[in-house]
Amino acid sequence: MSTQPDDLHMRALAIVAAGGVRQVAAVPHPVRIVSPDGVVSPPTIDDLVREGWARVDSSRSLHDGQPVEITPTGLALLRGNRLPGTTPAGDGPTGDQVLATALRAAIRHGHIGVHLHDDVVEISGSDDTVLASVTGRFTAVALAGFLGIDPARIEDAR
Repeated sequence: MSTQPDDLHMRALAIVAAGGVRQVAAVPHPVRIVSPDGVVSPPTIDDLVREGWARVDSSRSLHDGQPVEITPTGLALLRGNRLPGTTPAGDGPTGDQVLATALRAAIRHGHIGVHLHDDVVEISGSDDTVLASVTGRFTAVALAGFLGIDPARIEDAR
């Protein structure tokens, strides 16, 4: 039933797997794709859904944004294949790469908070337990760019 993904579809799968991809209403086109990690075209998302590698949460309105999520089948493709344009790191990603990807996804889904203070950034869990703190001065936009997240996910407590 499924075909093998080409480079374009592998890149799109990686972007969807990182989280934060939404399908939204767009005029004059039916939909557009919003993604914090790269550009994915609506036809590419359609391909991923048709092949069973991703799904669109149509329980939400297009005006609010419908999350695009990777399926277990799509995730298995990422585990089994090296992403195009990347250098393999041993038998797979490093621990730091896995943790960074997991942290970004947790932030995007609202499970972990990022709080920006004058001279410290705090990463906290859902119960406000501080998981990590980093000393330094940042702007919300610069911090969001560094973390690879939407600036709206940062609570500016300065």
